[in-house]
Amino acid sequence: MFSVNVSSLGYQKRKMILQTKLKSLVDDGELGKALTLIEEAHTQGMPGLNAQKFNWLVHAYAQAKQPAFAASLVERMEPKFGVKPSQRTFVHLVDAFAAIGDTKSASAWYDRMQKSGFDPDIRSLNNLIKAW
Repeated sequence: MFSVNVSSLGYQKRKMILQTKLKSLVDDGELGKALTLIEEAHTQGMPGLNAQKFNWLVHAYAQAKQPAFAASLVERMEPKFGVKPSQRTFVHLVDAFAAIGDTKSASAWYDRMQKSGFDPDIRSLNNLIKAW
C-alpha cells in the first residue's frame, strides 16, 4: 500500500503519510483499501494510529449505510490494534444504526458508550429517539 519505504522516514513524516493517505482513501470511498492501510500501518508499527483515524472509517461506513461493518471494525479496535474507541466512535455507531431503524443495535451501542464512560451528544439522543 505504501509506495515508498516509510520505515526510513522520521516519526512525524511517517505519521503525516499515514494520515494523508488514509484520509484520501476514506474521502474517495475506498473503504476496503483504507482498512487494509490501517492493518498494514499497524503491522509496520507506524505512528499515529489512533481513534481519530478509525473514526474516519467508522463514519464512512455509517454514511454508506453499512453500520454492521463499522461495528465490526470497532469491535476489533482495541483487541487487535490497541486503540480504544472514543466518544465520537460510539456516536457514529448510534447514529448509523438509528438511521437505518435498527433501534436494538443503536440502543446497545448507546449503552456501551455510557459503560465506557462517555456521555452521548444531543444529536445522538435525538436520532435514537427518532428511531423509536
